[in-house]
Amino acid sequence: MLDAFLGNNLSAQRSARMFENANLAGAAHIGDLAVNRQHGNQARDLLRKTFRNTKWPPVYSFKAVSYNRGKQKNETQELSMLLPHELVHSLLKLNEPEELMSRQQALLRNRADLQLHLEKMHNFGLDAAETLLTGLWVDAVPFNSDRSQSLETVVLNVLCDSTMRYPLISSMDFFLRQRQEDKFISKLFSAKAGEARALVPCMIELANKYLDMSKEHEATMFRACQALQAIYNGLSTATWDVHRFQENVQKFLLFMSSLEEYYKADLLFRVKPKAHMLLECSRDETDEGTSPALYWTYRDESFGHTLAILAARRGGKFSIKAVSKAVLLRFLSANKVPRLEASK
Repeated sequence: MLDAFLGNNLSAQRSARMFENANLAGAAHIGDLAVNRQHGNQARDLLRKTFRNTKWPPVYSFKAVSYNRGKQKNETQELSMLLPHELVHSLLKLNEPEELMSRQQALLRNRADLQLHLEKMHNFGLDAAETLLTGLWVDAVPFNSDRSQSLETVVLNVLCDSTMRYPLISSMDFFLRQRQEDKFISKLFSAKAGEARALVPCMIELANKYLDMSKEHEATMFRACQALQAIYNGLSTATWDVHRFQENVQKFLLFMSSLEEYYKADLLFRVKPKAHMLLECSRDETDEGTSPALYWTYRDESFGHTLAILAARRGGKFSIKAVSKAVLLRFLSANKVPRLEASK
């Protein structure tokens, strides 16, 4: 039941009622949770009880300029966050530094790009053998039923623990960016990143079945599908060819830009800013090149969906402060500080 509450599957009020009924029925070890108050903040009470003897760091709050949807303007509001160096310190409470570095070295064997970054650290007086690598993922994921609001998230990852993600900040409307209320939303197709990636192989089959190659614009669609499939087919280590990758990227982006121009009035095709990132990867002039497979973020996207579930409100004030604090507290309550094994 506690997992259901922390996973935001049950409201705090219902969880407290179930704990009380279970206690009355004679269930063991839940007496401290069986406090079903008619008044007061039951969600806060349950979360506080899960934090006893925790090894996680405290949640801090600070003032940040954010966007107020009700007033349609930017204003200063309170936002909750975790500090990255304190999260790393929590890891060190249960893991020896030598174990973390051993795991990192094992992962670096196949990452020449990260080894190059470590070598450059000597210019800053850092010892690569004692430097723990971390990364940040920053994005926004829809978290309400009609996808009209996004949970803007900053997530920390530690290289030695590639499966775990740690939210630093997670709320809505604190990214200061240009906002366009009248956005074009396609109703024809919608998919998550991982789902869309899995659909790439079937594009050629659909193109063969439905496109008329005698029409120039449909033939361009078919060639764009071929180029995209060729890009994905060449991303694995076994099939990676930097020159073929550069050629296919250039073809794909040229086809897409021409389709965008052709269907400009209908908005059927749009070349998004990420196309520039793909082009930059293809322009790497080193012998190894830059494969997008080294940098894609499907695991982070999945974690963003997890945070979106934790952010859903089941009552109480719907504000930047409330959402950001609830996400962090629920995550910390539902997860223990990982204890890692040394890599062999």
